[in-house]
Amino acid sequence: MKFRGPLIALTVFMAVALALTWLVYATLRRDVSGGTTSYSAIFSDAYGLRESDDVRMAGVRVGRVEKIELVNNNQAKVD
Repeated sequence: MKFRGPLIALTVFMAVALALTWLVYATLRRDVSGGTTSYSAIFSDAYGLRESDDVRMAGVRVGRVEKIELVNNNQAKVD
């Protein structure tokens, strides 16, 4: 049986690759528990901004645009 050694090596490699893939997926999909804080901002121009857009800081998603409404003097309030 000259294929037994490579078959075992391939099986071990696939098991390790599957475990690492699951670990990366579980780490990236983990929900952060705890309370949240809501913020509002007033913009003179909110062109291109839509509700449900991501809010990012340094490339990391930290929130989501919940609501956009017009307020006094043609400004946009973003929650």
